[in-house]
Amino acid sequence: MVTVGTLAYKAEGSVAPFAAILSAVMGSYGAIGTAVLAVVIIFATVNAYTSGMSRVILAVARDGGFPKGLEYVHPRSGTPTRSLMMLSGFSACMLIVYYFLDVDLQTALLVPSGAAILTYIIGSGSGIKLLKVRGPKRILPWISLITSVVVLPFVGILALASILAGLVAFVYARRKGRTMTSMHV
Repeated sequence: MVTVGTLAYKAEGSVAPFAAILSAVMGSYGAIGTAVLAVVIIFATVNAYTSGMSRVILAVARDGGFPKGLEYVHPRSGTPTRSLMMLSGFSACMLIVYYFLDVDLQTALLVPSGAAILTYIIGSGSGIKLLKVRGPKRILPWISLITSVVVLPFVGILALASILAGLVAFVYARRKGRTMTSMHV
């Protein structure tokens, strides 16, 4: 509300509206404080997502969706080191692709936002199907689904990248499932 109310997003083409707001109020100290805070927030978020995604990769490998070598967990630390290496390698590749394609910050932020919104849509749909409660709690996954569907168009055409990746994963899982079923028969 503050960002929209102060029109900070129009501040000289800035992609950092809070820095613009705090700079106007506190001068250069506001901008420096915002930059330090942004680094801490970004590091914490990347750390959380990286550790979480390494476990997702590990689980998918255990279920046969990725090569079995990715299910390795270091015996002393309990860290899925190979999953982390794969995740780090893909992240480095994407940074290189973004660099050479000169992808702007807005686009770089919208692509994963589209993926996150699609995850919410799929999760909400699953919640609707699986939730066996009655009463007001039954409406919560519907609220999440409707909100996510309404927000998705704001990602724009970049949402297609996430939708395409999801379709590829779905087709891969279906084909892998058929292969695994035929191997067990």
